[in-house]
Amino acid sequence: MAAKLAVIIIIIGAAFGALLVNRQQRIDVVAEVARSQLRMQQHRETISRLQAAVAQAVRPSELEMALARVAPKWENIEYRFDPTYKDTATAKADDGKKPKAGSDRPPPAKPESKKTNRRTADAGASGRGR
Repeated sequence: MAAKLAVIIIIIGAAFGALLVNRQQRIDVVAEVARSQLRMQQHRETISRLQAAVAQAVRPSELEMALARVAPKWENIEYRFDPTYKDTATAKADDGKKPKAGSDRPPPAKPESKKTNRRTADAGASGRGR
């Protein structure tokens, strides 16, 4: 009887110990999440401070002067969809107007028109063929 009581007490103690370990792990995870959120907030504040410092230090006129010294070469993004785009050959053939400046991209694909014979289309629709 005493042995059974001792085993039961040990089992209950082990179960409570496991519950305590589980609880402590949950508390540690919550604390780590809180620390991560605090670090993220501090980083956001640092980013805001740095953005304000850059905005204060760089004036538009200074930026234009720096860009003029460097003289960057700007290039168009190829194959970007532009519904108003017309290439040189198409523009001259269509209406004789000059294409927009900087329009050196290839023309967008035109849908192909399918010409059907009325007699074959009617025969196919009615199920009769000649």
